[in-house]
Amino acid sequence: GEDVVIIEGLAESISSLLKLFAGYFSDRRGKRKSFVVLGYSLASFARPLLAFATSWYQVFAIRLTDRVGKGIRSAPRDAMIADTVAFEERGLAFGFHRAMDHTGAMVGPLIGYLLLALFAANRNAPTAADFTKIFLLASIPALAAVVVVTFFVKESPLAATLNESVETPISLSLRGFNSDFKRFLLIIALFTLSNSSDAFLLLRAQSVGVSVASIPLLWAMLHVIKVASSLIGGDLSDRLGRRRLIVSGWILYAAVYAGFAFVSNKISVWILFLIYGIYFGLAEGAEKALVADLVRPEQRGTAYGLYNLAFGITVLPASLLMGALWSWQGPALAFLVSAALGATAAMLLFLLVKQPRPATP
Repeated sequence: GEDVVIIEGLAESISSLLKLFAGYFSDRRGKRKSFVVLGYSLASFARPLLAFATSWYQVFAIRLTDRVGKGIRSAPRDAMIADTVAFEERGLAFGFHRAMDHTGAMVGPLIGYLLLALFAANRNAPTAADFTKIFLLASIPALAAVVVVTFFVKESPLAATLNESVETPISLSLRGFNSDFKRFLLIIALFTLSNSSDAFLLLRAQSVGVSVASIPLLWAMLHVIKVASSLIGGDLSDRLGRRRLIVSGWILYAAVYAGFAFVSNKISVWILFLIYGIYFGLAEGAEKALVADLVRPEQRGTAYGLYNLAFGITVLPASLLMGALWSWQGPALAFLVSAALGATAAMLLFLLVKQPRPATP
């Protein structure tokens, strides 16, 4: 179990660094699409290889390639979204993107389950051959995504003009960014320190009697709420301001973790997961929209790289901290410390980061 957490953590860290470099180079070149195509291509060619993997290190190599693909595409893709929509619709655009992402995460496993039911002679004990078929079929949508990005996604005219309009040379340092954005990055890193792996939430759910069989249902409900709340939350951030939405989302998050410290029955676990889903909808799209609000257009790729790095730096420490506190004093303290960190980050964001107004065209 620990090995898996560390391998995942390492893969995420490599991915975070790549996000920074890919974002930076997409600013330098004034072109983003090629990075997005490359990133999706790497991931979609790696995944079908899982069908033929026979050892853990092959699986690890494929998983790493998948993460590398994600690392290369993430920041340029977010910058592309920001390049193509007006300030007033930015929240909705990012909310819609998060909603589609969560929809895929929800529908994918369901399709996998249905395919197992169709192909496997005994679906309770699927063979290696059954998995091979499923991994190969799963690569079809991934390849379709590459085709769509390559042939049907146009680069915005803005990206083409970035090169001529650069006032200060783009660099990998924080120098060219305003102080609000720098403070936002530090606060994101602090908030992520409270945000350990969701595996801890599922462990806690099981410890108060949620059966292993109903965990997939709980997970599916969480994703349904994420999808619905992402669409609503993104739109609300355009109307009410990003900062208000992120602060509300983070406070909800802290409340959920405080709830998990004292949870004692199944019903309350379901209610907490429902509220947890709303946190994603309020905060995720609004955070990404706020990045675009705080930086100049020609810095967007680098800015999304830095945002992902701030996010990624504390992912592994967050889970290690949670695990250490849990084994030292039990789950109640571990969840309360996370809640306190999340609430502190929410307060700091409210106090230290101003909500920018749209620049007058």
